[in-house]
Amino acid sequence: MWKKLLIGLLIVITALFAAINFGLPYYANHKLHAFLEQADTASYSHLQFDYWKGNVVLRNLYVIDTSGNLAKQPVKLRMDRIAIKGLSVWKLITKKTAKADSIVFGQGSISMPYLEKDSTAAEPKKPKSKFLKSILVAHILIDSLDVNLGLDAQNVEQRFAATISFEAKNVAIPLVKDAPLGWQGSLVLHNLFLKDTQGNISNQPVTCAINHIAITGADARELKTKHIAKIDSVVVGKGS
Repeated sequence: MWKKLLIGLLIVITALFAAINFGLPYYANHKLHAFLEQADTASYSHLQFDYWKGNVVLRNLYVIDTSGNLAKQPVKLRMDRIAIKGLSVWKLITKKTAKADSIVFGQGSISMPYLEKDSTAAEPKKPKSKFLKSILVAHILIDSLDVNLGLDAQNVEQRFAATISFEAKNVAIPLVKDAPLGWQGSLVLHNLFLKDTQGNISNQPVTCAINHIAITGADARELKTKHIAKIDSVVVGKGS
């Protein structure tokens, strides 16, 4: 679930990497505008791009994409600040890998479905070669993100919701289906609510509400090779 959430959160940044490609800094606004035009509604107040240092700052981003043109599924995203430092343009061009020193997300919210879009709804298209194969980030910080994942398109009560704070290092996000997310760090969830009577997330019906969950010292780098995730501590607050 966390890999899906991070990929959803990084859709605009990933697209910006791809759109800029060999472009000079003054093309960045134009490229981002062209990409966001695929959404129903999209806007931002400021984009600062330093091509030589690999730094990007995007402020007051707002996206509503009900058709899934941007991330292959519907998404509603609001973020007051996204800052990237140390983006390696050379690796982006030569190895199809977006590598950065840090990505910091300010305060915002994201709503999207947990389940993949129905692949039978349209005729299959010829696979396109991806510009990006993976995203590697030395440090990721999410200040405060209100998350709402819909579990049933016909019933809005079936959902996962929480306010998330996340900090991690050595984050590897493979843009390949079912590939695990590798990271080290901490995760805090406030006001968690889960109603999943169909067992979409846990393979069994569950309904719960917990005011606080804190995970520290997590190390999920060996999920892919050894299917092992290490955690120093888990603190669970009051709930039902």
